[in-house]
Amino acid sequence: MKLPDFEDLITLQKKIVYTTGAGTIAAGATKYLPCMESIGEAEGATVPSVETESYIQFLVLRKAILKNLVAHSTAFPGAAQTFTYMVRVNRANTALTTTISGAAQRDNSDLVNTVKVVPGDRITIQVINSAGGAATGHSACFTYEVVVISKDFDHVTFSTQTTTPPAGATSYIASCFMGSYGEGGTYSGTETLSRLAHLVTRKGTIKNMVTYVMASPGALKNFVYTIRINGVDTALTCTISGAALYTATDLVNIAQIDPGDRITVEVVTDAASTVTEHMVSFEIEVGDTRVGLD
Repeated sequence: MKLPDFEDLITLQKKIVYTTGAGTIAAGATKYLPCMESIGEAEGATVPSVETESYIQFLVLRKAILKNLVAHSTAFPGAAQTFTYMVRVNRANTALTTTISGAAQRDNSDLVNTVKVVPGDRITIQVINSAGGAATGHSACFTYEVVVISKDFDHVTFSTQTTTPPAGATSYIASCFMGSYGEGGTYSGTETLSRLAHLVTRKGTIKNMVTYVMASPGALKNFVYTIRINGVDTALTCTISGAALYTATDLVNIAQIDPGDRITVEVVTDAASTVTEHMVSFEIEVGDTRVGLD
């Protein structure tokens, strides 16, 4: 295999945004911001106090560095009050954090600290409002920096949001690309519904599939995920199994796509398995690995 030349390697930086949307965080509360990459339309989201909800997670698909955390609040915290923002990886604090303080500040940042992440990691942003802080809205974002071989990529997410497909069924998960939150359900047993599809407008390569569930399938039970193109299975598939696993990856297989293709994500749940939220992310790398088509 030919190794890439040094000049073929480029650094890409993508902004990942989290927000309460129309929601607020009350005084004395610890909450987790919904991730715009994982919900499509954060205005419809609640702001949970538990870190397991699927729509607050950003699923990491390749090695990356997190940097440049920037936070904003709609209102000032108030005299002697604070809003503290923390980037967390796999439910653990990182060094990437910033605090908005007092009666005259609504913005702050951490432009110094960095965090390394690997495929399968889950990134959340925690907000802690001090005991007397204003009840207000919040937004935060950071830079997701990766090194690639001369190609851009899209980070694509499908999620059931707060809805839960039944056990013992084949379901199709809604695409966040379609802004599907609040459209009357974010999964279906019918693959043809418009909100379920990611529509392709340029040649690309699907790769680096990562899945996450709010609760494990249960002892001896499975959730099987498959990426499909135009209603046909691809080689990209992974399985979450048992009572202890919440995530699975396929970082090996790829699938090629062309303009006009329709991407869907199927999940098959075992009978008597846990009824829970489901989330799947993958990359679409610009270009095509087929000979003569790149």
